[in-house]
Amino acid sequence: MCEPRDDAAVVHLRPGLSFRLFCEPRAALVYARRVRPCLSQPRSGVTMNTIDIEKMTTQEQLQTMKALWDALTHAAHEPASPVWHEEIVQARREKIAAGQATFVSLAELKARGPQ
Repeated sequence: MCEPRDDAAVVHLRPGLSFRLFCEPRAALVYARRVRPCLSQPRSGVTMNTIDIEKMTTQEQLQTMKALWDALTHAAHEPASPVWHEEIVQARREKIAAGQATFVSLAELKARGPQ
């Protein structure tokens, strides 16, 4: 039996290509399953992978990305930041306090190009 989930959003990209997006806030994970008729598809569904994404048109990829972003921003719980994030922020604060930090303008940063 197919049971709808409240935490899932369905993205209809084109006839025959729809994905159900699930957000697992505790795991900081968003995953998609291809929507198939309930009677012919096992409950577990098929997980979307990069091959599925590469087969999509640019418009379909953008729609999927928007749906993923919406699922992340409307999640009931925000995932906790990893410990190493706080360690980096603290190290940068200490560098600033010690007067050892250097700053660049946005224009200078753009002029450097990708590194």
